Amino acid sequence: MLRLLVHDARPGMVLDQAVPHPANAGVTLLRAGVTLDERVLARLPEMGVRELWIRCPRLRDLAKFTDPRIVAANGKLLVMASGALDPQSGDHVRIDYNAYRKAVVGVIDLLAARPRAAILLGEIAAGSSLPLRHAGTVCFLSLLMGLKLDFYLIRERAARLGALAARDLSSLGLGALLHDIGVQRLVPDVIERWNQTHDESDPQWREHVKLGFEAVKNELDPSAVAVVLHHHQHFDGSGFPPRTELSGLERPLEGNDIHVFARIAAAADLYARLRHPAHAPGATEKSLPSVPAVRALAQMLRPAYRGRIDPVVLRALLMVAPPYPPGTLVTLNDTTRAVVVALNQAEPCRPCVEIIRAIDANLSFDDARGERINLAKDRTLAITHVDGVSVAADNFEPTRPDEFNLDAFVPASRRAG
Repeated sequence: MLRLLVHDARPGMVLDQAVPHPANAGVTLLRAGVTLDERVLARLPEMGVRELWIRCPRLRDLAKFTDPRIVAANGKLLVMASGALDPQSGDHVRIDYNAYRKAVVGVIDLLAARPRAAILLGEIAAGSSLPLRHAGTVCFLSLLMGLKLDFYLIRERAARLGALAARDLSSLGLGALLHDIGVQRLVPDVIERWNQTHDESDPQWREHVKLGFEAVKNELDPSAVAVVLHHHQHFDGSGFPPRTELSGLERPLEGNDIHVFARIAAAADLYARLRHPAHAPGATEKSLPSVPAVRALAQMLRPAYRGRIDPVVLRALLMVAPPYPPGTLVTLNDTTRAVVVALNQAEPCRPCVEIIRAIDANLSFDDARGERINLAKDRTLAITHVDGVSVAADNFEPTRPDEFNLDAFVPASRRAG
């Protein structure tokens, strides 16, 4: 399978994955197996469809990275959440906790059964609502990281809950899905100001975490509520909201004082906001266009943001939201085009690629260059463009061998097992 932007697709190509309806979350617009023609390709951009997964026998092994059932389960979860995330829902929302939990657990079970599919390959389809897309992305990323961080959850939570309960991700998923429910309760002027400035110091915008807390405190369990209240806490203590100490002083939480679920959701939220700046009510992608994944990650690794993120969680994020996911079409510095076929955890911006000679209905590959090129070994080559956007300045390299390696934090007994 190959991920293409709609304008790169050609008549005669066959869909490998179903295309969700861009205006109705949970509804399928085109089924897998449909052969594209000029009429369909002309209509898709008008409807808001941005990317397609194309069938490619040469790349059939990439199917291990995806599962249509996971996509469908995500769609159903977002349909359910759309009511709670509707700006018209009022100051308080009644949440069917059991129904939400069942839907989240359904996604978790599918991800656990297909660990290779536990990776963010493309956009989360969330209908025409950008806030809903944001909620879905943060929820999905949080669950993906939670699965990678089971050892960390045990370390952080098992003393109080026991190992089995410590690894239960349902509350993480619920809190992440509803983390920005308070944004819907801000007055329009504050939301409009946020869309224009993205000023995180705006005291009125910061109120959304307290508004969200009030909306869910009697509906969700405490660990899910902690995600809603504390998803803007920073590991270095520079976040919000502040906690009032016995002395009367107020200060934000920091480090391990922040609930581990909130630390995970905070990383997912920051990534999603940097990747898709148009995420709040009233925002548009025309005024706030999305950026490539590698650019969002590069920003997170710079000093302005890196201290905000738990370093263990950051490594998990790089594993589940790689800068160049499998199936992505890229351009190399020798101007050849290639498709990403395997990841490199140690050097995420140097994956394995396969050269593609022509993007046509037959998707011709260059066998003379070899089946696979490991960019970590052939250092004369590097990725310079993705989706037509120059990313040469966004590629990042480790400063030490284990900088991006989550295994460095995993107990030896668990690595061996």
